[in-house]
Amino acid sequence: MTFWRLSLWIVILALCVGLGILLIPPSTDQKSETPPVAALQPVPKTDQVATGKVEMSLIPSFDIVRLEPNGDLVVAGRAGAKAIVTLIMDGKDWDKASTDETGQFAMTPKSLSQGPHQLSLVAKMPDGKEYKSAQVVALDVPARGGQAVAALISPDQPAKSLLPTQAIALPPGQRAPVVITLVETQPNGTFYTSGRATTGALVRLYLNDSFVAQGGTSATGEWSFAIVKGLTQGQYRVRIDEIEGASGKVTSRSEVPFDYTMPAAADTASASPRAAAVQVAEVQSTTVKRGDNLWNISSKFYGEGLRYTVIYQANSGQIRDPNLIYPGQVFVVPKDKP
Repeated sequence: MTFWRLSLWIVILALCVGLGILLIPPSTDQKSETPPVAALQPVPKTDQVATGKVEMSLIPSFDIVRLEPNGDLVVAGRAGAKAIVTLIMDGKDWDKASTDETGQFAMTPKSLSQGPHQLSLVAKMPDGKEYKSAQVVALDVPARGGQAVAALISPDQPAKSLLPTQAIALPPGQRAPVVITLVETQPNGTFYTSGRATTGALVRLYLNDSFVAQGGTSATGEWSFAIVKGLTQGQYRVRIDEIEGASGKVTSRSEVPFDYTMPAAADTASASPRAAAVQVAEVQSTTVKRGDNLWNISSKFYGEGLRYTVIYQANSGQIRDPNLIYPGQVFVVPKDKP
C-alpha cells in the first residue's frame, strides 16, 4: 500500500470517529420491526339510542301506591330530575311534588272519598316540556269495614294489584271482606277478574251496576270470573258483591274502574279468556250514540221498548235521568236478573 493511500484511509477513519459514525455492518440476527398500527374501530352511533332512553326516563311512573281503608293515600314514583309532578285524580289536579336529582318523588295527598277513583301523573320539566304517564292506578275506597283496592294498569299488560294479596288475619267469627286483585281484558272483548273473600262465600259480578254472573269462593277463599266476548269500547266499573245466602243481603263490596279500548279488527282474531271458576259465554253491552234513548235501546235488545226500565236500573249509577243519556256512555244490558 502506498503512502498516499494509507494516509487517505487514516483521514477517513478520523472523520468518522469525529462525527460519531460507527461503520459496523448490521447483524443478520437483528430484524427491523415496524410498530403495529391499531385498527380504526367505527364509532358506535349512540346519539339516537341515548336520546330515546332520556325521553323514557322523563315519563312519570308509579312505584308505590298505598291506600288505607279510610281513604288516606301515599304515592311515590319517579320522573325526570327537578321536575314538578302533578297527581291527577279523576281528571282533576289533586296534589304536586318535586323530584330530586335522581328523579324520585313522594306525596301524601288529602284523603279520598269513598268509592272508585283513577290516578295518573303529569311531569313538567324545567324547560317547560310536559310528559304524561302511560300508567293509571285504579282505586276503590271501601265502605266501613271493607278492604281498600289499588291496581296498576299499564298499556298492553294485565292490571296488577298494588296492595298486599296475602290472607287477612281476622278475629274469630269475623268474615274477610271481598277483594278484587286482578282485572284483565283482551282484544276481542274478553274479560277476566279474580280476587278473594271468605271461604265458601257467595259472590256476584257486576259491570257498570249490571248483574253478569254469580259464583262462589274456593276452599282457599278465591273467586274468579271470565267473559268470553261482548265488551265494547268504553269506561267500566267492575263490582263484586259478597252475598249472604239466605237473605241476599250484601255483606261486603269491592269495585274497580277500568277503560277498555277496542283495537282494530285485524288485531282481534285470536284471544280467549284464562280459565275461571265461572265462565260467561257473552255479555250484552252497548255504547250510546247520538239520537239513542233507552226506549230504542230496549227495543233493539228485548224487542220491546217497555223494558227500558231494566236497562235503567242496571245502569243507574251513570243514569241520573232516564230521559237523559249521552253519547259515549257504555251500558251493560242484562240478560237475566240475579
